[in-house]
Amino acid sequence: MNTKRYIEAALLEQLRRGSIDKVKVNEIIRIVGTCKGTFYKYYRDKYELLISCFRNNFYDDIVAKSANWEEFTFNCLSAFEKSPSTVLNAFDSLDVNSVRYYHEQLVFGYLTADIRKHSDVEPQDEFALKVCSAAYTEIMLDWLSHGTQRSKEQVMDDMRSSMPHTIYPKIYDEIGASA
Repeated sequence: MNTKRYIEAALLEQLRRGSIDKVKVNEIIRIVGTCKGTFYKYYRDKYELLISCFRNNFYDDIVAKSANWEEFTFNCLSAFEKSPSTVLNAFDSLDVNSVRYYHEQLVFGYLTADIRKHSDVEPQDEFALKVCSAAYTEIMLDWLSHGTQRSKEQVMDDMRSSMPHTIYPKIYDEIGASA
């Protein structure tokens, strides 16, 4: 297991300097002092490594502390603001296997679960929730890229205010939360 930790640490070091799309597996294995066979024993590609790395260094803890989409998002903001360049570089890919899409799936899962606590999720809701997930990810990344100048509470207000009017009551009015 130490090899996996070293590989993840090497990836995080590379992400401090540049985008995930520019990270090379050869550079990671050179830093770790291992071979490609060892890398590919654990990971299919650098995106699988990235998601594993983010799970181990961020998401596992965040998910354990989050009961709904707002807690999840606020906890992500709190964790990600500690290493904004690493997060921005990690999310700087539109590859379908990227951490950006993994993050959006997590947000989608929380939003869906929040609705399911009190009502059915209709097909049109799923589309709206996918749009929300992508938009909330962009709002978070914009906040990070501008130096986290606004408070996390203001960012959360932006997210709530951009929620479609068909979704908002299913999350807030149904569960009695206030915004």
